[in-house]
Amino acid sequence: MTLITEYSAWYILLCLAAGLAYAFGLYYREKAFVESGRWVIRALFLFRVLMISMLAYLLLSPFIKTITSRQEKPLVLIAQDASQSIIANKDSLFMTKTWPGRLDALVEKLSDRYEVQRFVYGESVNAVDRFSSISYKDKQTDMAAVFTELDSRYANRNIGALIIAGDGLYNKGASPVYASERFKAPIYTVALGDTSLKKDLRVVKVMANKTALLGNVFPVDISLQADRCLGGRTRLTLREDTLLLFSKDVLIQSASEQKQEHVVLEAKAKGIHHYRIALEPINGEATILNNAADFFVEVIEEKQKVLILAAAPHPDITAIRQSLEEGSRYEVNVAFPTTLKGSFKDYKLVVLHQLPDRGGLASGLLAALKTAAVPVWFILGSQSDLNAFSAMQSLVNVRSNLNKTNEVGAQLAKDFSLFTLRAETAGIVDRFPPLQAPFGAYQISPGASVLLNQQQGQISTQNPLWAFFSTPDARYAVLAGEGVWRWRLQNFATQNNHDAFNELVLKTVQYLSSKEDKSPLRVLHKSSYLENEALVFDGELYNEAHELVNSPELKMNIIDAQGKSFSFAFSRTERGYVLNAGLMPPGRYRFDAAAILGSRTLQKSGEFVIMPLQAEFVSTSADLDLMYLLAQRHDGALFGVDQLDSIIQRIEAREDVKPVVYTEQKLSELINLKALFFLLLLLLSAEWFLRKRSGSY
Repeated sequence: MTLITEYSAWYILLCLAAGLAYAFGLYYREKAFVESGRWVIRALFLFRVLMISMLAYLLLSPFIKTITSRQEKPLVLIAQDASQSIIANKDSLFMTKTWPGRLDALVEKLSDRYEVQRFVYGESVNAVDRFSSISYKDKQTDMAAVFTELDSRYANRNIGALIIAGDGLYNKGASPVYASERFKAPIYTVALGDTSLKKDLRVVKVMANKTALLGNVFPVDISLQADRCLGGRTRLTLREDTLLLFSKDVLIQSASEQKQEHVVLEAKAKGIHHYRIALEPINGEATILNNAADFFVEVIEEKQKVLILAAAPHPDITAIRQSLEEGSRYEVNVAFPTTLKGSFKDYKLVVLHQLPDRGGLASGLLAALKTAAVPVWFILGSQSDLNAFSAMQSLVNVRSNLNKTNEVGAQLAKDFSLFTLRAETAGIVDRFPPLQAPFGAYQISPGASVLLNQQQGQISTQNPLWAFFSTPDARYAVLAGEGVWRWRLQNFATQNNHDAFNELVLKTVQYLSSKEDKSPLRVLHKSSYLENEALVFDGELYNEAHELVNSPELKMNIIDAQGKSFSFAFSRTERGYVLNAGLMPPGRYRFDAAAILGSRTLQKSGEFVIMPLQAEFVSTSADLDLMYLLAQRHDGALFGVDQLDSIIQRIEAREDVKPVVYTEQKLSELINLKALFFLLLLLLSAEWFLRKRSGSY
């Protein structure tokens, strides 16, 4: 602790001189103290010098500089694969009974010199207190999430090493080799699982459209794999529920053989249809869990037509079109003002990309669109005519005299209730690349719902980026920025899929195009969910004036294929309802929702399917090449399950895995010290006591 001031020592001497002068002045003025005794005079003289000098010094605003040091142990992170593939082999008893104890013993040995944190990974990455609690129940493995999660959680920490124990198999997210590039600590891997080629028949992949048109045919492509089954015979069957639709005998003619089968089915009835592909087991197979695969196809009467009308070609158009066409529910037409044919009333939704434009190419078309009462999704950009845009709709008004754009990021708005985004989507939207939004003053309608706000650098704003508005005639949405094609690419780069971007596009289109549903009770939901995906439903209730209300209680019964019913109650949001029914087993389900509004009982029915996940059983052999590659790229090594002590030795031998000493310097004003206050109080009290004792005032 050091006392510092911005004044020189001469000022301190002047403070002492002031104290001495004041004390001597009182001394010669008060002769009574001279007669009372020399020790009293000396004591008062000393007290006065100290008090006046101290008060004068405090007027100089001195500071105290405090320097503290702390030592941080190196951080060792241990991540264990908790997916089903770990126990899908003959050593499952070892993995469930013995291995967790070995990992916990490793933690105890490392804890003497390092700070150790335990994690498990599968569908997500989670911290655990002890590895003995591992259940190996995750139905997917996202190995890349280990690096993104730990890098985010322990940014700027002294990470000494990362130990990953797994079989190297992943079926969700990006490549772990790519995802680990930003992770700077050494990585040591522990090989689990069996790399030997086992006797196994499996359905590797089934490719079929999620939807089909009533009365049409649709193809189903089946990929099969047979390992160490030379000379074996099996039968491939395809059934709809219990009805056999296709059957074929298959002869295995090599030690490792891939086969492709092409089947054409007919969409005979509307609704969701459950199909199952199965291979008859061969004696001696390592597992028969991967001998079958289920898929569902929704048969619809017609596709919904969506028009993308653009001022000029743009990558955004392709990105949105691809998202809409992936589900085969929408028929997307792309046109420009000079090539548009037909009427706007032929479409369920019109997407205007940078229209109206500053060139006025589509002024006549847009006037016809306004009278057609068709839902419109506006996407603004550098070519947009902001004055014409503001005059065409009442959702967002943008005032600007400059034809400029800003780079803006996306930030989820609070209290958005028109539909619900998955937690995975909500978690990565703010990390998407910035869009080019028109520069100007934004004003939004009081009745609008904002999904995303604009964020400029680190500054959050209330300017809408993605907003919705409903009128009695149609629904509208505004995306106030161009460049969403980068969002689709970023989504794939980080998650190895387009699910987050697709959800934003599909739920926007679903909400806008659902206006034709005139029923007062509406339940918005997906037609299919994954087995590990929470069932989320959004509810809307309209009174006779076609106003959204949510005062009545909204209940739902979900019924499985066996007729068993599960009862739920919706939670109220700002303007509607939401229900998270959690997880349910794979299969086909129907639901009945009901609410009492006044004297009327309103009901809504529907159906959906839960798709089974068998990704963990597609491969029965561990991919230790991946584990070796991860270790080598990060200055580590691959170890076996009996070499955990060798990992400790390798970490302890590293010169770069050492404690870090952090030094912190703090400046505080001397006058803030409580001890100084009590010292001055003591001096004043002592002088008062001596004066009273000597008979003075």
